[in-house]
Amino acid sequence: MQRRRALLLAAILIITATGSWIWLDRERLAVALINPLLQTSRIDSLRGLHPGIDTITVDEVHLSLASGASMRMEDLRLSHPWGLIFTGERNRSRLAIASLQYTPPQPQAEAAPASTNTNGKAVSAEDASLRTLIALLHKTLPEHVQVEEFRWLDDTMHRGQLHIARNDDRQSVKANATFDRQELTLLLRSEGGQLHLSAQLDDKKDGRILSFTGALLADTSDLWLATITLQSDLQKLSQLPLPDKLAQFSPGATGAVSARLQARLPDRVLRLEEYADISVKLEKSSIQLALPQALLGTEAAFNLTVDDHLEVKLAALRPLEAKSLSGSGNITLTPKDMPTLLQARFASTTGQGQPQITAAGNLNLQALTPWLQSSVLQDKLPDLRLTSAAGKLQFQGSATAKSLTALPDGRQSWLDRFDLSLLPDSWLELSVSQPGASPDGWQNGKIAIHLPEVLAVRTDQWPGKMQLNSAEIRLRAQEKDGNISVNARLQQIECSLLTQTRCSLEIFAESPERLALPGTLMLENFSMNSELQFHTEDNHQQWLLSQAEVWADDLKGPSLQAERLSLTAPQLQCRVTNGSAHCESMEITAAFSTLDTPGLRTSGALTFSDVQFRESGRRTELNAGYHANQIRLKTAENYALNIDIQGNLLLEDAMLHGESQLLSGPVKLQAQWQHNLNNAEGTADFTFPKTSFSRTHPLSRAIEGLPVDIVAGTLSASGRYSWPMGTKDHIHLQLEQAAAVFGDSFAAGVAGEISLYRRGNLWLTDQPQAVQVDRVDVGLPIENIHFSISLDEKRDLAFNAVNAQLLGGTLESSRLVWNLDGEERTGKIQIQGISLSELAREMEAENFAATGTLDLEIPMATSSEGVTVRRGQVKARPPGGRLRYYGAFSPQMLSGNPQLKLLAGALEDYNYRALSGTLDYPSSGDMRMQLKLVGRSQSVAADRDLIINLNLENNIPDMLRSLQASRDLTEALEKTLQ
Repeated sequence: MQRRRALLLAAILIITATGSWIWLDRERLAVALINPLLQTSRIDSLRGLHPGIDTITVDEVHLSLASGASMRMEDLRLSHPWGLIFTGERNRSRLAIASLQYTPPQPQAEAAPASTNTNGKAVSAEDASLRTLIALLHKTLPEHVQVEEFRWLDDTMHRGQLHIARNDDRQSVKANATFDRQELTLLLRSEGGQLHLSAQLDDKKDGRILSFTGALLADTSDLWLATITLQSDLQKLSQLPLPDKLAQFSPGATGAVSARLQARLPDRVLRLEEYADISVKLEKSSIQLALPQALLGTEAAFNLTVDDHLEVKLAALRPLEAKSLSGSGNITLTPKDMPTLLQARFASTTGQGQPQITAAGNLNLQALTPWLQSSVLQDKLPDLRLTSAAGKLQFQGSATAKSLTALPDGRQSWLDRFDLSLLPDSWLELSVSQPGASPDGWQNGKIAIHLPEVLAVRTDQWPGKMQLNSAEIRLRAQEKDGNISVNARLQQIECSLLTQTRCSLEIFAESPERLALPGTLMLENFSMNSELQFHTEDNHQQWLLSQAEVWADDLKGPSLQAERLSLTAPQLQCRVTNGSAHCESMEITAAFSTLDTPGLRTSGALTFSDVQFRESGRRTELNAGYHANQIRLKTAENYALNIDIQGNLLLEDAMLHGESQLLSGPVKLQAQWQHNLNNAEGTADFTFPKTSFSRTHPLSRAIEGLPVDIVAGTLSASGRYSWPMGTKDHIHLQLEQAAAVFGDSFAAGVAGEISLYRRGNLWLTDQPQAVQVDRVDVGLPIENIHFSISLDEKRDLAFNAVNAQLLGGTLESSRLVWNLDGEERTGKIQIQGISLSELAREMEAENFAATGTLDLEIPMATSSEGVTVRRGQVKARPPGGRLRYYGAFSPQMLSGNPQLKLLAGALEDYNYRALSGTLDYPSSGDMRMQLKLVGRSQSVAADRDLIINLNLENNIPDMLRSLQASRDLTEALEKTLQ
């Protein structure tokens, strides 16, 4: 007996403990039991569960739905719960909710994870069956649901009351939601194999806003035939507190929408791939929608007018397969306070089993001005401002729909063919400006585009490769004031566009006015043409110019002017990758009739070969070879030469380096140079290799117009030259046995080395440089000339320690100076032992003969006026000499003048024992000599001295020219060189 009592007590305790545990943990157990029944939804939390025999109450429930939405319910009261729990009984349950808060799914919310049913199997939302849902609705939906406060939380918050009533006798469910001004009524009624659905949204003051009716007829166990109609008043609909994404299209919306949908639906309604025979028909209507400011930079009105109907029939929804299109209408798009931007008419038909759409219309581009001025566009173009637009584009096009098929890159094509034509006489004009200063004259301007021919765009599938073709496009860029303009024509345009863009075209451009270029250069009457091909893909671009030619009548700069210049390149290719550019050309030729720089005129053509250009970040590099044949150079002093030039250059950022070799006749010059483009500073190191000259290869074959021509010997030179002048500049010249011709004079056997260096703006010698000359012939020969030459800071060109042989005597001077600025300098020449017989022989005078020796002391002055001599001294050496001067005076002079007749007779045979006098030589060249002779004549008073005072005048330049004319220069030179 006691044992039985113990067992009974233990059982009671166990039952009591179990019941206590269940009661205390009832909320968690309830969630665990209910969630499997909800399949794709779930209870996240439950609080305040109070079960009872006839009533169950819950303080708060949080529920997550399969769509990603959520519900929060407070103060739930479920009456007659057993009909809801035990499905064998008729469900008489009633549900009252004090507050229900519904939050729609977020746009990017992830799909709710699949729930598991009571068997532990995953249940997908796509497996939801319409029949099952209807049956479940009738079994699990309480007979009455009353929500005192219903709140729908999204961009705006809607408040109202909700009442749902289920009528098992009529197999219907009716829901009614009442808000402040609106009332929404839903009715679902199943009748045998049919399902009827209707919905109305009414404004309590303005009446019906939207109505929706639908009927689903069971075709088979797995398919439904659906017919749905929709009618809506857009103006009333726009008054609703819509979500922000819809509200931005609603202001000003007008019109009525009447649409009809027919489709074959699967019982599992979320399986889109099983939808078939879908038809959407929009009845005749005229609607207007507002477009947000972000699209066009201002608010805009979109208008759609359907003539009779617009119908789309789809054979399948996934993949999308269009079956037919029909209908027509008009579309307009009008920005606020602007003319209509778009006017288009469209029509849709189905031909040969493929739906087709055609459209035609025009664009008034003035209406794009607000969009051009919007911050959205200007932020993308910080260096350019598009301030206004004008123009009209006329277009027509067509498209053919197709089934949705996968392309190799995973994208999807939904058009089988697309054609768009921009019609002739379409045009566009944009007003542009550059922020900040613009040195090239393009601060403000206009860009105009005109289509004289059709511009056609075509693709065989979209998305897909697009072809663009046009016979010609004309462009014009014009500076605001109209002083500068550039006209261009693009012809034979063919483009292929997809992930890669490939285009080929011909470019013709011209600027009849002056065109400003960087660096204060002006280009006049510019024109160009070229064939262009370019290819772009992602961040890679490739450009190819073929047969490029550029011409201009004139190019002018502060220190530059070129006339009739041209630039030609058979091919120029550029590649741009990640902002880095690389351009190359096998050959570019620049030609000009004249190119004038200070002190120099150039003409000819220069060809650059193997041109390579690279730019990456802030680093720029250019290298090329160059050559030219017969470039003609002419200096301001009319020196001219024709040169062949070759070399190479390298540009690294602002530093330009190069090597050059110049050939002109027998002359060859080699140089290495560099130039800084930023500060216009540079240097050149040059070498003039030892060059031999001859009568057949003189210096004049290289340089025309020089006053001196080297006809024999060798010349070499080297040095450095800088711009601006630098302290390291120097020149070294070396002559060996050179012969030079200057006018009708010549010098032979010239040898010496001369070194000059730069100090400030001056060329100087560091010490006197020795020079020797075998012979100088200016009409009278001067031989064995030796001197040293120097140039100092005062620009005094000094000839030091001069000595030479002249007419059997010697010429000496310690220092003779010529100031290069023309200042006066003085010096003295000593001439000793001049033979009068040598002088008479050189003069080849038939009426004059003399003997004796003279010494001269000549004080000489040099200045900008030339050479002058004042009071030079002449004296004969003892014992004197003999004069024979016949015919010194004409018969007319002698007649009637006995003294002159006596003097003439004495000079015909005069022996002097003393001769002295003075010499003056002004800058005019008229030398005057005052001589006193003491001697005797056999024909006049032979037994006593006869003193003769002579005043002689002679123009020395004329005398020398006469002497030069009396001998053959070539013969004299050849004789000397031998």
